[in-house]
Formats: sequence, structure tokens, C-alpha cells
Amino acid sequence: MSTPAHTAAALIRHYAYDTDPDKRTSMADSRIALLIASGVDMDDIDPSMGRDYSRSHYEACRRDWIFQVKMHGFSDFYGGGDLLAHVIAYWAESRPSFLAEDDPTAWLAEAEKAHRAYWEQDGHSCSNPHCDFHPSADHAELLRFLAEEDDPETTTSGPGVQDSLFDDLPQPNVTVPRARRRPINDLHLPA
Repeated sequence: MSTPAHTAAALIRHYAYDTDPDKRTSMADSRIALLIASGVDMDDIDPSMGRDYSRSHYEACRRDWIFQVKMHGFSDFYGGGDLLAHVIAYWAESRPSFLAEDDPTAWLAEAEKAHRAYWEQDGHSCSNPHCDFHPSADHAELLRFLAEEDDPETTTSGPGVQDSLFDDLPQPNVTVPRARRRPINDLHLPA
């Protein structure tokens, strides 16, 4: 037996990648139905997109972002400045009163505290070699190790491994740009 919440969730999945405006409207209606079935107040639902703007959703978003940084560190890839700025801008546009009560820079401070506590509890260092919270000697050693793995002169084939048939082909002169690393202090968050 299907509940209204199950039906709404199925419709959201059905319309998720459709670009037809009528079907996008149906998806927004399904989101609204799912939020109502979940107990979200109508005043906290965006009627055009079916988005949840409730205080509990704001707190869950904050908690989830801090958890991701706790586990993966803070870098351009995991929870970096662009993502944090995007999330803060989203809430500043939809519910600025929530940000007025909660300093957005506190998100980063709380995430750093949680990250350090998590990784230091067992005496391990962070597994993210690009984490901006602690570029330590361990990270420098890991980066050197990774650079040696990428060096074709240090990579040797084991016994029984056939030489590549593509070794004799001319290699294109292409460099892959690396992500630009910025210090945390350069992060500009909306006030």
C-alpha cells in the first residue's frame, strides 16, 4: 500500500531530470506534497519550487556541511570556500533571519574544531592531502609520495607485465591544470 509520501517521492524521482516546464511544475507540486506529508508548515515551503525553508532544514543543512568537513577536511574539493559561500548565499536569499541569528563564519570554526577532534582522537592524521586545516609534515610526505607515483621514471612494471604497445607513439604535450589552493583567510562569506 502506498502512502502519500511514497507517491510524492516516486513522482519527484520520475520528474527529476525532465526539462519540460509542465513536468517541472509537477515535480514542484510533488515536493510540496512530500514536505506537507513530512510535517513541514506551509509557510516554510517555497510554492514555486517546492523547497523547504524551515528552521529545521537550515539546521540540518548546517549539520550536514559540518559533518562532511569533519570527515573529509576543508579543501576546494570537499566543502571548500565556493560551496560554503554558495550555501550561505542560498540561505541569505531565502531566509536571511536565520543567518542574522547564526554567524556564517561560525560554521567554518565549528567544522574545523570537529575535524581536528575526529582525526586526533585516534592519533591519525587527516586522510585528505589537500586539507587546509593542517598542512603538516605528514601531508608533505604524502604529497611527495603521490608525486613519485605519478613520475613515469619511478614506475616499473612487475614480472610478466607486457610493455605497452602505445609507448612508441608520440605523446601529446598537455599539462593538466591543478586546482588553485587558497588559504582559509581568503574565504569571502556574505555578511
